Order: sequence, then structure tokens, then C-alpha cells
Amino acid sequence: VFILCIPIQLISQNLVRNPSFEKTKKCADSISLFNTIVERWSTPTLGTADLFNECSTFKAGVPNNFNGHQISKFGNNYAGCYFYAKGNYREYIQGSFKSSLKKGAKYNVSFYISLAEKSDFAMEKIDFILTKNIISSAIWTELSLSHLKSQRTKSFSANSIKSKKKYNDTKNWVLVSKVITAKGGENFIT
Repeated sequence: VFILCIPIQLISQNLVRNPSFEKTKKCADSISLFNTIVERWSTPTLGTADLFNECSTFKAGVPNNFNGHQISKFGNNYAGCYFYAKGNYREYIQGSFKSSLKKGAKYNVSFYISLAEKSDFAMEKIDFILTKNIISSAIWTELSLSHLKSQRTKSFSANSIKSKKKYNDTKNWVLVSKVITAKGGENFIT
């Protein structure tokens, strides 16, 4: 699944740092570089998410890359993740907020997704986790709630966005959003 622009908004202010992955240390000239070159973002597990960009002409290019064809919705870049692959392999991305979320405040979490043309599966729901602290886990598989609890991840909230149909559009960017009420002190989104 390609992911682009993950804003979390209070009124109309975007609280996510580098929301469309435009600030990078260099051009992604190959896949699996998301964790090392996208500023203010990381991968919370051993899964190796991808950055796709217009400056690349090979596997990590925009609009053509190893997983298909997709133009950017905003700017020149977007992220790519395997949300499920052989052996229960998963990839996640984790971003930080400009300021901690305020307890009891409502926020609109929204982002755009597009199913890669070479995907074998489409999703019916997407989960995201809000945490006070950065997640760092040496796993390749699902980052489950039981795993987070066993790692003593401090204060997190898990949220699901279920579609009435599958997220299977390979041509267009699809807006996914949910209004949440913050527990307070959340600094990261995964």
C-alpha cells in the first residue's frame, strides 16, 4: 500500500512533522530506505518501508516503481508499506507531532492511501497507534496490541478505520480519516 501525507489536525492545523515525506537526507535511489532518509519519521519494527520519489528513476521512482504506477498526491514523495506479506511480514511507519496532543481534545487523523498495482491483497480496515514514546521493536511480523503491552509501551491508544468496502483503488488516492479524542500527551503516530 502506498501512503501519502499523514496529517493529524486540530481545527485546520497539521500537527505532523514532515507530513508528506518531502524533507529527506537524499534521493531514495533504491527501496527499503525510508527509516534512514526521511526526516522526522522512522520504522518502529525491523520491517523496511519504502520512500518513493520523483528524483529516483529505478525501483523507488514516482510515478513508476517496482510495485506499479502512482503519481504523488502532494509534493514529490510518498511512502510504501507491506501491511501483510508472506510469513506475516509487516511494515510500519512512525511520525512525530509538533506538540503533544491535549487530553480530551478532538483531532482529525487523516491520510491518503492507494493500493499498489502489484498487491495480492486489499485491506478492509487500517489501524493506527498514538503513543507518548517512540516505538522500537525487533520484530518483522505484526505489531499487535498484545506485543505492545508485553514491551511495556507506555500509554498508547489503538484506533481502527473500517471501510464499507475494501481499499482497492490502484489508480487514485483515497482519503482515510477518523476523529479521535486524545488521552493526552501523545507524541507519535504509527
